[in-house]
Amino acid sequence: MKEVIVENKVVDSPSEISSSFNTFFSEIAGKIKQNIPSTSVKPESYLEQNSDYEWSSYRFSPEVTLKAIASLQTKTSLDIFDVSSKVVKYVANEIVDPLTYIFNLCFLKGHMPSKLKISRTVPIFKDGKRNELSNYRPISCLPVFSKIIEKIAALKLQEYLKVHDILYKFQFGFQSGKSAVHPLLHLVNYVAQAFNRDEYVVAIFLDLKKAFDLVDHSILLLKLEFIGIKGNMLKWFESYLKNRQQYVMVNGTLSPNLTEFNVSVPQGSILGPILFLIYINDMHKSNSLLNSHFADDTSAVISGKRIEDLVPFVNKEMQKIGTWLRANKLAINTSKTKVMIFHPKGKNVPETNFVFNDHDLHDVAVDRIYPIERITNQSLPHPGYKLLGVFLDENLTFDYQTKCILKKVSKAQFSLRTAKNVLSTKALRSLYYGLIHPHFLYCLLVVSCTSSRNLNALALKQKQCIRFISNAKYNAHTAPLFSELRILPLPDLISQHIYSFMHSIEYYYNELHFQDIFQRNSEVGTQNVVLRNSNDFYLPRIRLEFLKRFPFYKFPFFWNSAMSEIRCIQDKKEFVQNLKTVFFNSLDNFECTRLFCYICSNT
Repeated sequence: MKEVIVENKVVDSPSEISSSFNTFFSEIAGKIKQNIPSTSVKPESYLEQNSDYEWSSYRFSPEVTLKAIASLQTKTSLDIFDVSSKVVKYVANEIVDPLTYIFNLCFLKGHMPSKLKISRTVPIFKDGKRNELSNYRPISCLPVFSKIIEKIAALKLQEYLKVHDILYKFQFGFQSGKSAVHPLLHLVNYVAQAFNRDEYVVAIFLDLKKAFDLVDHSILLLKLEFIGIKGNMLKWFESYLKNRQQYVMVNGTLSPNLTEFNVSVPQGSILGPILFLIYINDMHKSNSLLNSHFADDTSAVISGKRIEDLVPFVNKEMQKIGTWLRANKLAINTSKTKVMIFHPKGKNVPETNFVFNDHDLHDVAVDRIYPIERITNQSLPHPGYKLLGVFLDENLTFDYQTKCILKKVSKAQFSLRTAKNVLSTKALRSLYYGLIHPHFLYCLLVVSCTSSRNLNALALKQKQCIRFISNAKYNAHTAPLFSELRILPLPDLISQHIYSFMHSIEYYYNELHFQDIFQRNSEVGTQNVVLRNSNDFYLPRIRLEFLKRFPFYKFPFFWNSAMSEIRCIQDKKEFVQNLKTVFFNSLDNFECTRLFCYICSNT
């Protein structure tokens, strides 16, 4: 960046820019906290004291250290002490014993060395004007040896949280086996099931101000203690958090000053995201809405027959959320917090007045009451609300999301055209997988809920790309082309993802808590179910035909219809391999009956 605006003045000197960012990042949390209203509610009022388990000490073997080193990304870039992860990985066997001894001593003494708490922080642009400091988030580039001890602690902490089932079940961020598609699936399922009951769904999409930056260390340590982390391990986490220091680097220029801060969890660190999950883990206890999280992206939803009844209820629950936020010294961004009312097409939505009341429940003051903007299909600059990279509209049509995918693919096709004359088919295939295929794959389980018209448009666009890679005519059969390139057509991709997802449900590979949505015939107790179908997944009665495309009906239907020889394979890897074999065999066995076919030469 060439310049930034600081106190209405243009700053263009490289050292002054990096210094301005350093000052801004170190002071932003304190400035926001000054404007957070106080509350008599204590953060511990939402917590339940654990007495059944604890983690107070940790001693590990050199094998654990080697595993942590192996997990480092192989980079030649140097950290703040001119050490690269590539070099550390190269000499791992020579240094593993002293490192293991030192790190074990750190946990035994409850101490994190101060040198390992110095980071080189890089501003990462989010959106808005590029010369405004507030439009950047700080990403910490930590010392290599700090990453190793963090990784060791993180592996043990994640194991502890999993074994004792501590994290909120609808928190999907920063956890192995979970991704952005899962909270979206939960929301889409919830809305579709409400449609099937002829109900509205009110969804509040909360935006927290600088959520990672505002994490209060004393509250975080309190929560760590409540979940059973005590003794020397609690001291170590305290030492890890306190008195962290940073330089800021912008355009290769390091800020002249080293600043210290005692708030936040380091963004870009290994432990930071896990600690943040623990910090907000009790948020759902503050209200009776259905809360779903992906890190700090929070959706709170409720369904009902009458909007007139839902509005005051949601407003009251939002006030409860506000109390929890103040108790935990967090703040909501009222301008970016939105509400959407989901409803089937043709169903009228009366006027609404959703507000965020930032007072305690019994406070009668009228200030700090903020309206929540409602997002509709006519909203600008784009219809609907973008949640975790997917545009949601009021009717769950995914029309605009489909348009966005088609636009991105068309833009990426330009790269194929420019490279067509200089690259081989094999290279073009690799380019397809790098530039185009990810657009089709992203949250495919969710996007596949769109109409057949939209799915056909996406499939045609993919075929267009395949014909281009294969140098085939515009009207050539694509089945032989897909087979030759070993690329699955979009309908098969959708089927593969659905089968794989339901396989995880069938054999309990995932812990995504979809079992309450997908139930067996035997569990539901349906009448007249033949014995051989008792273990099939239950297909609910559908009020409207278009609802059959949503997961709560579509996914069980697919799985129940799958070949028994495929369904009975329990091993996940073997299941996926056999599934691909089935799909590719169907492509290989395609028989073209078209005359004058460019591919088959049926002349």
